[in-house]
Amino acid sequence: MNNGNSYNHHHFPTSIPISCSSHSIQSQSRMNTLNANRDLLSPGNDVIVTRTVSPSFYSHGMPSRDNVFRKDDHVRILGNTSDPAWYRARNASHEEGLVHADCVVRVNGQSYENGIVRMRASGCDPGAASTASSTSSHHSSVANNQPWFHSMISRENTEKLLRGKPDGTFLVRESTNFPGDFTLCMAYHGKVEHYRIEQTSGGQLTCDKEEYFSNLTQLVSHYKRDADGLCHRLVTPIICETATFSSNGSSSFGSSSTVDLEDRTSVFRHAGLVIPSNEIDVGDTIGHGEFGDVRLGTYKNRKVALKVSKRHGNGMLDSLLDEAKFMVGLSHPNLVTLVGVVLDDVNVYMITEYMANGNLIDLLRSRGRHALERRQLMMFAIDICQGMCYLESKQIVHRDLAARNVLLDEDLVAKVSDFGLAKKANSQSNDSASGKFPIKWTAPEALRHSQFTTKSDVWSFGILLWEIFSFGRVPYPRIPIQDVVRYIEKGYRMEAPEGCPPEVFKVMNETWALSAQDRPSFGQVLQKLTSIRKTV
Repeated sequence: MNNGNSYNHHHFPTSIPISCSSHSIQSQSRMNTLNANRDLLSPGNDVIVTRTVSPSFYSHGMPSRDNVFRKDDHVRILGNTSDPAWYRARNASHEEGLVHADCVVRVNGQSYENGIVRMRASGCDPGAASTASSTSSHHSSVANNQPWFHSMISRENTEKLLRGKPDGTFLVRESTNFPGDFTLCMAYHGKVEHYRIEQTSGGQLTCDKEEYFSNLTQLVSHYKRDADGLCHRLVTPIICETATFSSNGSSSFGSSSTVDLEDRTSVFRHAGLVIPSNEIDVGDTIGHGEFGDVRLGTYKNRKVALKVSKRHGNGMLDSLLDEAKFMVGLSHPNLVTLVGVVLDDVNVYMITEYMANGNLIDLLRSRGRHALERRQLMMFAIDICQGMCYLESKQIVHRDLAARNVLLDEDLVAKVSDFGLAKKANSQSNDSASGKFPIKWTAPEALRHSQFTTKSDVWSFGILLWEIFSFGRVPYPRIPIQDVVRYIEKGYRMEAPEGCPPEVFKVMNETWALSAQDRPSFGQVLQKLTSIRKTV
């Protein structure tokens, strides 16, 4: 397809092509479908592609399969072509291509506005209201200790809080139009987007009827990792002033901020990593992280990135400091380097090296297979594996290894970042894997039993390899998130991405051994990848 703007806010999944044979699509049935879909295919209408087909089957004069939208793509019809069966269309990333008239259906419960697929609230079944309200109270009580949950705040007050905030600023409230449901509200491009969170009869929660979650915390964690259909991934919550915190003074974003900051930052002082604020020039905002804004800065004539958190007021400061503490003493060419911390009267800054080419997932999705050669993909994989070999030698478990947490410098050297969930391999952890960790990237023993080891990172690396060679697709497409572990334990494994070298896919499958002991070490994986690189 013709690449336009890079799509950093939404990923359009593709599927393995399903060929349409002459036995499955007969000429008469095709003509009936074409006539029935004539209104559906009017310019400006929004449709979903129901299957992937090759134009060569229908007309040898049409373009190759690369120009055809695939199963599950959401597109807007632009007009017809010289072949009455094929229509021109554009997706939310402004990529143009073709759809076949009998392989589309009308978008149900969604609309395409301002170039972005948005979820539209559908009707509520009155007969299900009582069941929904009973489970709603449970979800509300569970969410009450989350700083992003604002309970019964009105839509009007929500928009006052969010309007003008950076993209990805969000809160969750109870729905006013659909009792028993919730609403996810997010700032985006100067406006406020409202997404209905529906409850199923079984108490599951969903924004799109594709991904289902057991509770609001799990839902928010998922969309903080990937937009996955929203206009932007969730970044920074609007803190509810009346939020209920646990008895030890903690929220989901960290522990009590009443502990003296001097004690909590002593490790940086001992390591010589506290930087006077007058030595840092703070520049423009270049992104938004879990803890707040990410700013570009200059330190000793060197560009640096600054993660910013308020010194007082919410528990996110603790998470920022925990991540920075974990990075003290780590030094490897394929790990993002901690430069230091700055403590001023208002903010705390975590200073890291500046990575000019952003994160790997955005690069894979925006440049695609036409711009990134196989040799470059192999270099990304080897860079990351070398960084993980270093962590393995230190007995450190990253626990959140994914393409979104790999950054690229100006020479496209890949470096592992985001150590917010990292821990020593032999340390005790009381973390629950259900809401905090990325289900589609996390090893089954870690999700089931919270058993995180370097071998669970190896599993995640295999998923990351799949991301690289699929050019940024979301893993396990079309499998509901709550079913992923069950599928894995029954033996299901993803198929090879299109164009992936068989040798690389073999490595992926080795990392996905159900038993952690049967997976290779990072050192062994690195040897295999280095050998494969010589042949591609």
